[in-house]
Amino acid sequence: MSKFKSGKNLNYNNGATFERKVQKYFAESGFLAVRAAGSHGEFDVIADDGKSLWYVQCKKGGTDKFAEKLADELTAAVIKKFPMIGHPIAVMVATKFLGGKPHGVARLLVPGEDGISEAISAPQKKISG
Repeated sequence: MSKFKSGKNLNYNNGATFERKVQKYFAESGFLAVRAAGSHGEFDVIADDGKSLWYVQCKKGGTDKFAEKLADELTAAVIKKFPMIGHPIAVMVATKFLGGKPHGVARLLVPGEDGISEAISAPQKKISG
């Protein structure tokens, strides 16, 4: 079976649909949520509720091991770009939806006097945004 239908890549379409679903979840949860479509950047969805900022990379169907490694890499990139933050930042790799919420692996970055004083890793179990 071809991965192309009507000239469009099904993998791209499935990924874009997943990104839209994640964006919609955050928007309906009171966040200003934006899908960074076509940006080829590090994050697919950025969501802000005025108290915390979520950077989400969507990898539908990704394994826990893959999500853990990618979350670590993305967290390191955020810390490098923003060594001094004034609010919590969550970095999430969303791999699926469970119970109507995005699930995956996340890291929480917490501001401190001298930059990011605490990086809290989420448990290896699936967590939701």
